[in-house]
Amino acid sequence: QWVRDDVPGSPACIQFETDVGDRTTSTGGKRNEVAEAFQRPYEGRFFYGMRFRIDPDWVDAGTDDNFYILSQFWTGGPPDAAIVYRNGTLRLGVFIAEATAPADPRLARHEEGVPKDVWINVVYEYRKSEEDGLLRAWLLREDIDRSYRLVIDYAGKLSDVEDERSGVWIKAGTYRRANEFGPTVVQMDRNKVGATFEAADPRRPG
Repeated sequence: QWVRDDVPGSPACIQFETDVGDRTTSTGGKRNEVAEAFQRPYEGRFFYGMRFRIDPDWVDAGTDDNFYILSQFWTGGPPDAAIVYRNGTLRLGVFIAEATAPADPRLARHEEGVPKDVWINVVYEYRKSEEDGLLRAWLLREDIDRSYRLVIDYAGKLSDVEDERSGVWIKAGTYRRANEFGPTVVQMDRNKVGATFEAADPRRPG
């Protein structure tokens, strides 16, 4: 990964790349990520904003069982929530086993087709709790949207059974399953965490 200053629409951004033959993790996946060095407290509420662009050089997997995680709320087990890209489709929301949380995961997911070479802004509002969880997500595509769209509005159980009272920390970058495909190239900038929507809005400078 490195900083680029020649990507249209961004004065400076971090580029993440993976390719066929790159070193695998111990479980066979491919990772190129950055992560926070601390856990946010259990039942703590926060906003997280992220702006990213799928590069035109990205090669899709071609099969539906392959996917790329671009950002995730991590607890040490399966991610509680994530931003996922797969074959031209963006998925936002809960990404853990349906049996754990929420009771109806369709209420906490959003999927839509997105083009490459377009900057996409996402803001999450999140609180992890076994009873009083909260997950909202707003989406703004810079090719079609003039303002944010609320695409997820969920309140209820949001907790990982494997470690229900663990906190969460945020990862950004690319993680994929072990299948060989690529190259995959994504740029990210203005990843922000705050106590309000405005503080985490990636369209706001600073």
